[in-house]
Amino acid sequence: MNGTEYVFALKREEGRSAIEVLSELAPQLVASLKFPKSMRWDSDGVSYPRPIRNFVALWGDRVVPFVYAKAPSGRLSRALRHLAPQVAIPRAELYFETMARAGITV
Repeated sequence: MNGTEYVFALKREEGRSAIEVLSELAPQLVASLKFPKSMRWDSDGVSYPRPIRNFVALWGDRVVPFVYAKAPSGRLSRALRHLAPQVAIPRAELYFETMARAGITV
């Protein structure tokens, strides 16, 4: 218009599944969490308030796979040792209910 030249570009990017995107972003999210008091629990120099053993990471009933500080994601959470040391979370939306049945208030 009015003798002005314009340049544009069209970039087409294929969509990715939520699981793929979350697998990529989850370690970054965990690393971004800050706490007033942390300790180093890992030889990689990762600091966190408590030792990290694993992560519950679900999209519906599917595990979002990732590893942070040598701790893998999955569907198992820890519970009270004398009742059941581990609890399997069947679906993300059942997390609170499943943990409550295991005697854990989230």
